[in-house]
Amino acid sequence: MRATLIFYLLAATSVASSQAGGHAGQCFPSYSSISLCDRPWTLIFENDAKGFAIFGSKEDLKQAVLRGAEIRVMLIDALIEPASISTHTFSSNIDNINIRGDNICCEMLSHVATNGFETVVDAHWRYFLPCTTGSLHVAQYYVESPEFVSEETQHVHMAWYAKEIQHDLYNDRPLFAHFLDGGSTIGKKEDLIDAAKEGKEIRAIMTDRGYAFPFQ
Repeated sequence: MRATLIFYLLAATSVASSQAGGHAGQCFPSYSSISLCDRPWTLIFENDAKGFAIFGSKEDLKQAVLRGAEIRVMLIDALIEPASISTHTFSSNIDNINIRGDNICCEMLSHVATNGFETVVDAHWRYFLPCTTGSLHVAQYYVESPEFVSEETQHVHMAWYAKEIQHDLYNDRPLFAHFLDGGSTIGKKEDLIDAAKEGKEIRAIMTDRGYAFPFQ
């Protein structure tokens, strides 16, 4: 029986950890000798606008998600701005990620639309939902009201990057994991509660559904 919910601790905030690594506490996981800030973003997978692989494999990206790695997506030559006059290359961390069969989709939420460097009248949020199929769904809502503006689907060239949060990829060490009935398989629930109370950054992974998200 596999664990269905796994919690990873992304960073420790203790002074002792900060002094030990010579870095700010936010960058230093308590169980690693390598600062999180010193770890590079690595290209894991790249797909064209039709979803065909240009670099890497979807399986490598899937395994990075299940390891709790941080994921960032670069949208290459996408129509990012509301006017859709010109294309841009746009990179962002993700808010959550979902494994759907052979593909991986994610959400990049609450980006404020701008017109170059000018202030926008009646500014609105733009929500991006990119998938390894090459599909990019964009929805827009006004910032100052719940009024819906528009939505569209583009087909975009994408590059997917990962930053590992663990020192040893072959030593999978989540903070806490449990089955559907709440029974612990790794760690103690009290450690998870203490980490949350201390304001530490935590990511959860629902392994049976392929869904990963940060605690916010």
